[in-house]
Amino acid sequence: MAMNPADIASIELGGLPPAATAASDHPEPAVVAVGGSTQVNQGILIAYDSAMPTQPAADVTYSLLFAQLAADAQNDRRTAPDAWMSVWLDVLQGVGWIVERDNRPPGRELPLGTEWPALVTGLLPTSAAQLCAGGMAVAQKLPPTAPGMKVWGRSIAGADRAMFIPAAALATRDPTIAAVAVAWQLHQELTTFFTWSLAFLAQFRSVQMTLNETVYSRLRQDIIARLGTAPATYVVELTASRQEIPRSKE
Repeated sequence: MAMNPADIASIELGGLPPAATAASDHPEPAVVAVGGSTQVNQGILIAYDSAMPTQPAADVTYSLLFAQLAADAQNDRRTAPDAWMSVWLDVLQGVGWIVERDNRPPGRELPLGTEWPALVTGLLPTSAAQLCAGGMAVAQKLPPTAPGMKVWGRSIAGADRAMFIPAAALATRDPTIAAVAVAWQLHQELTTFFTWSLAFLAQFRSVQMTLNETVYSRLRQDIIARLGTAPATYVVELTASRQEIPRSKE
């Protein structure tokens, strides 16, 4: 069911930063990527289609961040990934996203050293897979101390489990997102006396959604206003091409 401005105002958001410390990790304004750029959006890594205009890209950025913070208020994505995803998708549908595909491949036990990018792209449509692979390649070149990687690490990682979402934002008539949520926990198996092995127990969920811009445009300013300074903390562009996100009206 579509939300209204009163719904947006009433949703609890987790992790909203105090205004005074919102830009502590990177003092530059939050930006939205266009022209084939890549963005850390809290726990989502988004690779943008080079043909995506500024306003749809901003709508992707803000709506995905808003839904993540709403899900964070109710569940920890690392310890309760299914419950977290349910809230995230419910909120996204409420602000205008239409879920066109929602697949849950069987979980797997994966060895240490698993090539995560290849695993993720294998669960995406071809056009989205190529775009997402490029975004992951950009992120893999950055050191852990880079601003975007600090945001990413704090958002996705726990002591022995994590949940991350690589995504591709495609420039269709209305913007389309293809994403794979990967939740894993470290598993130690004792095989014989003083012999053990470590592996990842991984779960996957692949979704594809298109944003109804007509619906979202009615809520755009309300969502921007609710987020306040959060984009300055949780949104970091990883590549050089940058356009400023439209700001809320004072």
